Amino acid sequence: MKLFPRNKKGFVISLDAFVALLVLIIFIGTSVFFLGEIEYRARNSNLLKETAGDAITVLDKTGALETSVEDKSTIEIRSFLNSLPYNLCAEVFVYSETDLKNPVFVVLRTDCAKTFDDLAVIKRSFFTESDGNLNFYLAEMKMWVRETA
Repeated sequence: MKLFPRNKKGFVISLDAFVALLVLIIFIGTSVFFLGEIEYRARNSNLLKETAGDAITVLDKTGALETSVEDKSTIEIRSFLNSLPYNLCAEVFVYSETDLKNPVFVVLRTDCAKTFDDLAVIKRSFFTESDGNLNFYLAEMKMWVRETA
């Protein structure tokens, strides 16, 4: 008398279920991996844009952009850029209304290289007053995440 009689029909059904389960696990695993990557990159890109927008707004609201143009000095902007978190690099371009191709000045955060995978570019306009005349300027901030070694 055998304790476990052989039933070939049951074995085929079990093998079929095992293969189907294996295919399902591979499909779900692959989908989760790729969908997770897409969401991660999009979220970081949006956070980088928001951070760049906040940073250029702070420069505008504190008067750093206006002061830099009037005094022809980038000390205040450079000081702000250097106070950003270590993993963020930024560069600020300021253009005059008369020449939007050549910047009045460019300020790059100290010890940052221009190597990046994702770049956020935010533009903001501001005015300065000199001799009763309003002068229009455009500030452009480029921000990226510092490459880790």
